[in-house]
Amino acid sequence: MRRSVRYSVSTGVGIAVTMIVSVFAHGESSHSLIILSLPVVY
Repeated sequence: MRRSVRYSVSTGVGIAVTMIVSVFAHGESSHSLIILSLPVVY
């Protein structure tokens, strides 16, 4: 059960980071940052 909680928390953090990046960095630069942040979530 602890593993599932940790997975949900990491997923939530990843979504939050992706939203913040998309808000602060518009354009193609934001897409590259999102692609770089994906491995951190998984």
